[in-house]
Amino acid sequence: MVGAGQRGLRCAAKLARAGAEVTIVEWLPAPGGQQPERSAGKLAKSAAGAGAHFLLGTLAVQFGGRFVEVLGVNGASRLACEALVVATGSRPATRAELGITGDRCAGVVPASAASHLTQSGVLLGHRPLIAGSGEFALHLAREQLAAGASEVALTMPADSPLAVGAGIRVFHGYRVVSVHGASRVEVVVLRNHQESLRVLADALILAARMRPMRNIEGAIEQRDGAFFCQPQEGAIGTQGAEIAASETANLVQAMLGSGQLGLRIVETR
Repeated sequence: MVGAGQRGLRCAAKLARAGAEVTIVEWLPAPGGQQPERSAGKLAKSAAGAGAHFLLGTLAVQFGGRFVEVLGVNGASRLACEALVVATGSRPATRAELGITGDRCAGVVPASAASHLTQSGVLLGHRPLIAGSGEFALHLAREQLAAGASEVALTMPADSPLAVGAGIRVFHGYRVVSVHGASRVEVVVLRNHQESLRVLADALILAARMRPMRNIEGAIEQRDGAFFCQPQEGAIGTQGAEIAASETANLVQAMLGSGQLGLRIVETR
């Protein structure tokens, strides 16, 4: 979940309606996440109307199994909890996590940074290649074309049903195995179960295997009492947030047991 972002607010409302005592801890001074969407205000009202409580301008620091230590404008405090739903956003897998070898050249950029740079007017490359696996990767490919890239290459799963459109060259069933170049990316090597391909590219954007942000001590791995509200692979938008919120709420309720009231669930970023 992204604290008081889309996923966090949706999941908070579902849990509160189910009878849980829900506290939403958000380090920003207002709900909605880092990039609030139009629905942010409505979602916040829905969560509050269901009975969820907000602790804004407060940072969750550590999870101790039965409590969460937080730090806010009034200092440090400890919140008792029976479940922690971590909604700290998502990040793409790193080059090391993806097993990409080769040269340590410039032009290899994680998807989140790539999107921010592109929206700020920075052209990452004329022929970028995106290591992707879902809707977010396709969204990035279209962003690169709109920003002025002459062509964009994109790796996707073999069975991906996504329609890409003109200007995007898709390598279904391939993955990036290495990147090569002197001062900057020049060639990216792809491989499937049969062959390897060398693709000319001047940037490599990492947008595959989205992982949850893990920035709370003690909540690095999913364990008893800790849950990560994570979208389906590469999913973006309202539908992905709703699915992630519903799945996480169901998991929490199953752990806590139906009919148990007075529970405190902390959603945090």
